[in-house]
Amino acid sequence: MSSFRRITLAALSVWLACPWLASADPAVTWTTAFESTPAGTALASTIDNRITELKGTIREYGEAETCWGDSDTDGCSTANSGLLREGGARAFAEDTAPTALHGRGALTSTADPAPLDQGRLWVDTNSSPVNHLQVYDAAWEDVDGVPAADRTDWDRADADIIEHLLAVRATKSATTDTDTGTTCAVLSTIAWDTESFDDSTMHDNVTNNNRLTTPTDATRVRVTANIVGAAAASLSHYEFGIRQDGATVVARSTQTNNSGLPAMIPVYVLDSGPITVTGGTTYFEVYPSISACTHAAGTFEVAQTSSWFAMEVLK
Repeated sequence: MSSFRRITLAALSVWLACPWLASADPAVTWTTAFESTPAGTALASTIDNRITELKGTIREYGEAETCWGDSDTDGCSTANSGLLREGGARAFAEDTAPTALHGRGALTSTADPAPLDQGRLWVDTNSSPVNHLQVYDAAWEDVDGVPAADRTDWDRADADIIEHLLAVRATKSATTDTDTGTTCAVLSTIAWDTESFDDSTMHDNVTNNNRLTTPTDATRVRVTANIVGAAAASLSHYEFGIRQDGATVVARSTQTNNSGLPAMIPVYVLDSGPITVTGGTTYFEVYPSISACTHAAGTFEVAQTSSWFAMEVLK
């Protein structure tokens, strides 16, 4: 056998025994063992394979957050640019402030005038409102610039702006006689079976339709009513009031016909002004007052279809 053939067979044996020499994996799992390759005793002819392997591995790891390489452009406006992908550089998402941060300039270090952690973002998953975003600048601060101590009031103010838009206006499809007895004997609240609008299910046209109920989270409201009665044929004195939770009168209006002329049509205008309430529980109704009633049944106490009852959420 010639020397050339012996050398060729020997080289082939080494090649087959070391398959990584024939084809270097462009990306491998990064371990301490990987970092130790190539060994100091490795042949110089294998260095190109290791360089290829290193490049592929770095690219695979880097592409998780950046536009690195031309083989995958998902979330990249420009491929192979090294720019962050959409969703890259994610914030910490924890229920407590992250303190054990790795790297130079950690939270506990004051040696660096521009700490590594300046500008880091934290999504507080245990905050109110949930997932409150904060940024680190010598201390964790709200991204919107509102100090943590004021956060509740700030969020409350945001909610107030929305809640102020809530309102309801209940109306009638027929007249209602609020005193079915004689001389103010049998009084009843006014039932409202239609609506002009209702922003937050504060009234039901059938169930407890005499009530306007405050929406959940409301803390302050204003209730108003405009009750148009029937013409009185005799001397009459009558009063309507807005009653809270079936007990407390928060507004009242009284009309008197001293002349006894039938042209006298009573109009009761009621306005509570701002009232503190328990949202979702407090309710209001329009109720005739027996203490201000000296009429004959069938006159002043008949509420016409032009009457209405409304509530506006102020806070």
